[in-house]
Amino acid sequence: MNTSIWIVLLTGLSGLLSILLTQSYTKNAGLRADLKNKKQALYSGYVKFLYDTYSGSNKLDNENIVETLKNYFPKILTFASNEVVKCTGDYMQHLYKYDQSQADAGDTSWNINSMEYFGDLILAIRKDLGHKKFGQIMRWHDVARIWITDIDTYIPKTEQTPRGTHNGPRIEIKSGGKAK
Repeated sequence: MNTSIWIVLLTGLSGLLSILLTQSYTKNAGLRADLKNKKQALYSGYVKFLYDTYSGSNKLDNENIVETLKNYFPKILTFASNEVVKCTGDYMQHLYKYDQSQADAGDTSWNINSMEYFGDLILAIRKDLGHKKFGQIMRWHDVARIWITDIDTYIPKTEQTPRGTHNGPRIEIKSGGKAK
């Protein structure tokens, strides 16, 4: 075959390949943007409900909180990242184990651990929405500072960094609200 024919064929083929790749990239970018919009809408409602619950705006008991959160499960399973699904599962398992008698006895460990699970969930949602750490480690404690004014009293001093953030494993609180 003539060299000029090969050049024309290769030029045409590379042009066609370029068009196909551009269309594929554009389509994928559109799908990613659509998914991000769905995640933002889902997470906004989800976080607002959780925040309202912890700030006292929602006057729901544990059973009603669990039932309301279950309404989010289909969308969480469909749109959320694996980490958000895992954190949601961990948080729900914690809620399922609620014992009113502990609260009546003044045991605050369940509430503290609830804040920790909630903080972990918020951090996973932020990561899923594209927030970057930029070298700074955020912990559940950093999130809890937004709505809990005395959070440092519940975190052992040995587990606080100079900024006051918790860097250890999940903590256990003795009855009466003092950390072990």
